[in-house]
Amino acid sequence: MAATPVWLGNPAVRRYLMFISYDGSRFSEMATGGKGFGVVDMLRQAIADSLFGARPYMHPLRNALRISPSSRTDAGVHALRNALICQVPTEYATLDSSIENKLKHISKWNSAIEEFSPGGMKVLDLNRVAAGFCIRRHVAYRLLSEHVMGSFFKHTARDKRKETYSRSARRNILVCQISRGEPISIPNDIYDYYNITIVARSFVREQIRRMMSCIVFHGYDRLPLETIRWLLKNPISTNFYDLRIRIAPPQGLFLTDVVYPPEMFTNPFPCYRHAWDRPQEVLEEKEDELLLDDDC
Repeated sequence: MAATPVWLGNPAVRRYLMFISYDGSRFSEMATGGKGFGVVDMLRQAIADSLFGARPYMHPLRNALRISPSSRTDAGVHALRNALICQVPTEYATLDSSIENKLKHISKWNSAIEEFSPGGMKVLDLNRVAAGFCIRRHVAYRLLSEHVMGSFFKHTARDKRKETYSRSARRNILVCQISRGEPISIPNDIYDYYNITIVARSFVREQIRRMMSCIVFHGYDRLPLETIRWLLKNPISTNFYDLRIRIAPPQGLFLTDVVYPPEMFTNPFPCYRHAWDRPQEVLEEKEDELLLDDDC
């Protein structure tokens, strides 16, 4: 009986899990977009310059360099430790061949970023990952309970019309707690600071900013607790706007960390096929689209 061939990924490239921090106020967006001044845009430029030289767009292997974030934070939202997957040609797959070599590359990228945008972003670490590793599906947190967050989901009519299937608004909230905090950017003793920590495997679009609005509005007696319960029991994406609740600004939000089990780096289970492994003509059609749920 013939054995089923094992998919080993694209042999022409290697992939790395990278961790970065950034000041969201310095960038117009997080993910790659039309403006070309996002977090991913700057990181890709720094890596391309170090690998391919001063004119990376002329290099024949330039298209093999790809970067995709684990969490697409809103414009203006900060990150203390966000994760990205970085794909490089095998000719340059020595980024972490040794501790010294890894630190040399990280230092080189940070120097280039600091020169262009002082204090804007910093590369923290990188680890080589196997072909079947998925930056979104191999996170450490596992499902404990589910909540339908439809009332806190920015899901416009235009987006719904473009979708071939309905997006799920079910998300698992593992931790939601309030603790005493402190100022991060500008020290002062005028205000009382609180950290609101929310841990989950994933969030729907603008979920945290809308949840923060409800917490603040309730603190000012402008939103009854019964209304918040009603929003949770009636998960419809138009409810938030119908109640005229203002969305919280992004400046106070920090993505604190994205956690992965280390064993998934080299031996991911299950293995997932990455969207970049599709045929080139399909990739070009979907270059600016969000990844589907069955992609990584």
